[in-house]
Amino acid sequence: MDLLHRKGAAGVKTCVLLRKIGRQTIAVEPDYTGFEIPNAFVVGYGLDFAGDYRHLPFIGVLPDGVEHP
Repeated sequence: MDLLHRKGAAGVKTCVLLRKIGRQTIAVEPDYTGFEIPNAFVVGYGLDFAGDYRHLPFIGVLPDGVEHP
């Protein structure tokens, strides 16, 4: 965001679809948030795990017992 301002942007807004509270490593407060979600590994709607689950037409939590990062 700072880079865009330095490049001459009159304004910069941020928008996130999913926000995991407490998982941020950089302090950024988005201007718009779709959903706040728990600290869980989510898949679907383009989010995948090892190439799987990306095709799901919804966002869900990875099932218990599946090893993930």
